[in-house]
Amino acid sequence: MKLFLKLKLVLLLLPFFVPLVAFGAGTIDTTKYIPVFSKAGTFAKDYSNYFEIGVNYIKKDSLEQGIKFLSDGFQALNSEKNIFRVCDYHFLEATSFLQLVAAHKVSDEERQLFFKLMHLIKNKSKKSLLNVVNTHLRSDPNSFFGKRLKLFCLSLFDTVLAEEYLESLLNENPKLLNLKMLKGELYFENFKIEEALSTFSEVIKLEPTSAYAYFSRAKCYQILHRKDSVKTNFSVVISDYNKAIELYPDYTEATLNLARVQNKKLLLKESISTYKKILKLYPRHIESTSKIALGYYNLGELDSALIYAGKAQNLDPENQKGPKLKGDIYFEMAKYSEAVNCYSKAIELAPNQFEYYENRGSANYVLNNLDLAIKDFKNANKLSSERIYVLNKLGDCYYSKKEYADAITW
Repeated sequence: MKLFLKLKLVLLLLPFFVPLVAFGAGTIDTTKYIPVFSKAGTFAKDYSNYFEIGVNYIKKDSLEQGIKFLSDGFQALNSEKNIFRVCDYHFLEATSFLQLVAAHKVSDEERQLFFKLMHLIKNKSKKSLLNVVNTHLRSDPNSFFGKRLKLFCLSLFDTVLAEEYLESLLNENPKLLNLKMLKGELYFENFKIEEALSTFSEVIKLEPTSAYAYFSRAKCYQILHRKDSVKTNFSVVISDYNKAIELYPDYTEATLNLARVQNKKLLLKESISTYKKILKLYPRHIESTSKIALGYYNLGELDSALIYAGKAQNLDPENQKGPKLKGDIYFEMAKYSEAVNCYSKAIELAPNQFEYYENRGSANYVLNNLDLAIKDFKNANKLSSERIYVLNKLGDCYYSKKEYADAITW
């Protein structure tokens, strides 16, 4: 059932259309998730007539009219918005099929084959898809359009067979962009990262405006850097993400990945700036808000850190990391009572985190709440025994209480 849903969405171009409309209607939770690119709902609405009419025709089995409207809609959308720059193999290939059929650039037999596949998908006849394509290829073994359709189906059903069949098609047409894109994607899915990187580099040579190819290559570089930081310079990761964003400024997935790698490499000012770009589009995005707060904290800009930590806590009140970070900020600001309150909230949400007891104990110690501090440090020690800091602070507490025997014990 799930596979058929995927097939229907891909071949009818609904994997693009439906999510955009849903997003435009506000049904995507952007506190945790963001679309591949921004302004998605606006784009869908701008061209909704094409898509709605096209889909309705297809539902009524008026496939030729439906395909014409969908093809025109996506062509118009790309002409103005360059959306093909951020598209993967399945989207590019499905769009190509629509355009070739709508423009009568395939034979009558190939058009009929495409209509049959659309009808089978509509009626959930999964097992018949490859049989229909294979029957066509037996009667016309040189039909490259038919071979592309077969590869498309295989890529959804069996990626191992798809990878084998793809090679034969590339031998026939080694410079077909969509095939190269699929090759890179299959390498990546099978953890052949160096091969994927090389293939996406070939895609970039064929189509230098493919933001998706730069984005994909950046992910390859990122994985290789984790394996061997000497061999792979991390600057190439950042460079490719930046190039993807340059080619498609609303590429929010690339922007978010860029912010993450900047943050990981402690390029804190840069990561804050990049995360803020996400927040301009999706002001309730929790990850961006939290990372900005943490970035400001690590830079020592405590007032700004406190503002964003408060926003993060409001967006995700059940997450203990928000009050914990606020506690750390207040502690650095020497506002120890506020820090105690924040750590208490964090403990309420996550009572098994030794660090929270340890931090609250430290704040209580500074406030001279020695009995409370002792209790916190003992709880921390139960959860993570033999921590030198905790043991030393317990000794300090007893010493401050002039209970020297206990101080020596700890």
